Amino acid sequence: MARVLPITLYIPCYNAAAFLDRVLPAVKVQTYPIARFFVVDDGSTDDTAEIATRHGVEVLSHGVNRGLGVARNSAVHAAETDYIACLDADVVARSDWLERLVANLEDDSHVGASGQLHESVFDSVADRWRDAHMRQSWGPDRLESPDFLYGNNGLYLKQALVDAGLYDERCRTNGEDVTMSANLREQRQALVYDPTAECDHLRSDDIESICRTFWNWHFFDETMSDRKSFRRVRRRAREYLLSRFLREDWSARRFELVMLDLYMYTDWLRRARRAIRDSAPA
Repeated sequence: MARVLPITLYIPCYNAAAFLDRVLPAVKVQTYPIARFFVVDDGSTDDTAEIATRHGVEVLSHGVNRGLGVARNSAVHAAETDYIACLDADVVARSDWLERLVANLEDDSHVGASGQLHESVFDSVADRWRDAHMRQSWGPDRLESPDFLYGNNGLYLKQALVDAGLYDERCRTNGEDVTMSANLREQRQALVYDPTAECDHLRSDDIESICRTFWNWHFFDETMSDRKSFRRVRRRAREYLLSRFLREDWSARRFELVMLDLYMYTDWLRRARRAIRDSAPA
C-alpha cells in the first residue's frame, strides 16, 4: 500500500475575493488528505481574508502587498510538512487533482509535479486570445523534465524548494515559477507534468490586462534602458506576435485575434519606450 504523504496546501492571494467562493470549497473535497490548508493574504484591499475566514480557512496575512515570490516563501516557511502543494487564487482543482499529483512523488523519483490547467472563461476577445496563446499548461501529454512547471498548481518536496534557495522575491507578479524550476534543474532534481491532474482557470481579461500580463511574462526579469533594449523588445514582438501568433490566427480565420496581435505589437513598443524613458536619469 502506498504511503500517505503529509501535505500542506496554500493559496497565495491578492484581491482574490471574486474567486474564493468557488476555489476554497474545491480544496476541501479533495480525495487526498491535506494536513493543513491556508491562504496567504498578500495585502489585499478587498474581502479576501473575510471570505477565507467564512469558509473556515486559516489566513496568513502580510498586511501590505509584498509580491508573489514573498507570498510563496511565507507559505514554505509556515509549512511543517514534508510536502507542500499550491493553487493560484483563480484556479479550481478537480476533486482528484491532488491525489493524481501525489502519485508522481510517492516513489521519490520527482521533487515536483504540476497538472493541466483548462481555460474556462471565453467571454471577451482577450479571454479567447488567452486561450489561444497563453495557456498555462503543457497540453494533453505527460512530460518528464518540462522546461518549467507552471505555478498555478503544483506539489513539491519542501526541502527541495529550500535547497534551491526558495522563490525569487524580485518576482512580484509572475516569473517565480520559471526561476524556481531552473534552480531545481541546476540541482539535478526531477520535475514532471501530469495532465491527468486537472484544474479549471476562472480568470477573465480585458485588452489592457491581457497586454500587461503577456508583457510581464516576457520581460519580468529585464531592465529597459537604451536602444538595445528597444531592439530586443521589437525583435521578440516580431517573433511571437507577428511571425507566430498572427500567422496562426490568420490561418485559423480567427480575425478578431489577428487584430489583437497587431494591437499588442504596438503596445509592446509603447511599453518599451515608456520604460526606457522612465529609467533615464533626471
